[in-house]
Amino acid sequence: MPLPGVDEQAVPGSHLAARFGAGYVALAVTAAGGTTPTRRPDPHAPGGVAVVDVELDAPVVGSVEAVVPGGSAVDARDLPGAADRIRVLDTYQPVPVARAYDAVAVLDRISPRRPRRVGVVTRRVLVYRVM
Repeated sequence: MPLPGVDEQAVPGSHLAARFGAGYVALAVTAAGGTTPTRRPDPHAPGGVAVVDVELDAPVVGSVEAVVPGGSAVDARDLPGAADRIRVLDTYQPVPVARAYDAVAVLDRISPRRPRRVGVVTRRVLVYRVM
């Protein structure tokens, strides 16, 4: 994964691919639209960061979400040069999609599931549902 000011940084999938070779498959799952949780600076929140839900903007040109139709999956090898970024939360990560993943699934829409109340404890579990 390319990072600003750094060449390429190994990610967990890089280590798994090195360990399992051809037996490892990297699948990217993303969405063309919907709502996603993201982080925003908030001096009143713990650690100065609040988690908020935001509506996703339309996919940007060059993103895998703009190249692959929502509701479909493709072999990433079919995308060389077509997609050079992928959505992460409500922004985009520059990445050579055809090199980084074996397959890409683009959902039409996503939305976070609301927390469930269990006894007196509330847990926030980020589970996405296909709409």
